[in-house]
Amino acid sequence: MNKFKEMQVFCRIVELGTFAAVAREMEVSAMMISKYIKQLENDLGVTLINRQTRKLQITEIGNNYYRQCKKILEDIDSLECSISQLSTNVKGVLRIHVPIDFGGLYMLPVIDAYQKKYPEVNVLMSH
Repeated sequence: MNKFKEMQVFCRIVELGTFAAVAREMEVSAMMISKYIKQLENDLGVTLINRQTRKLQITEIGNNYYRQCKKILEDIDSLECSISQLSTNVKGVLRIHVPIDFGGLYMLPVIDAYQKKYPEVNVLMSH
């Protein structure tokens, strides 16, 4: 299984309090949520959640693991946001050298669409 997904599932269980609530949120079965947690606990060799018929209790180790996982997941989210912001701020000069006939016929619509998507790019076409 995917360690990242297991960490996400575990954190949501701590936050929402039930496997069923997490399953609904993630649109999977409660059995799948249970498999994620079993695999995580097996990999770590510890019990993170004491399960009883109608109650979940996070162990002390589980609480420590939750705090560290939450920080890691928040850091990853922050990193992804900052990277995606960088990719949307495309700017500069794009120089294209093409024959006049080809450029006028085929490149102008493409350049127009590109500049609508990236208005901070100055496109210079020459032959």
